Amino acid sequence: MTDVPAEPATPTYACPQCGGTMSLSPDRPNLLICPTCQCESFVPDAEEPATGEPTEVSRDDAVDVTRIRRLATERRSLNRTASYFIVAAGVCVVGIGQLTWMTIQHVRVIGWTPRPIGYLLFIVLALWGAWHFGSRAAALHREAKASVLPEPTTTPDFSTLDDGSKHWKNLEDVR
Repeated sequence: MTDVPAEPATPTYACPQCGGTMSLSPDRPNLLICPTCQCESFVPDAEEPATGEPTEVSRDDAVDVTRIRRLATERRSLNRTASYFIVAAGVCVVGIGQLTWMTIQHVRVIGWTPRPIGYLLFIVLALWGAWHFGSRAAALHREAKASVLPEPTTTPDFSTLDDGSKHWKNLEDVR
């Protein structure tokens, strides 16, 4: 007796526009085309197969998730930019050290020529760059650490809170 293997069930997916049922086309294995609205989309990741049923995600939850992702992306970009400014300030400080060393060596060996004077001018420029990049990095760090929530304008109302004695009396009633 030979067992005929059953063909694997073709997964179905929900159309993102009309909610109709979409299935894989044999000639394009990653492309889904809705027979109702002709919307084209790709197969979702294996961890999220669509069942054809609409999900119960409210609009407020979707907006909150989008806002949280936007805020997280903004903070990451602020931190990344601040780190670039820190690196630039470090390069300026190292440049200051190198130019100072080169100025001292040149003046010892040859004396004051236009070259060490140019080194000193570039030292001034590097000092300004280190200050500028350092202050920008500090400002971005403060901005990234700042709270997104505004300070409350009114004092909190604690009058509706109790002292917890009610719970103690409830425990006495259990005896």
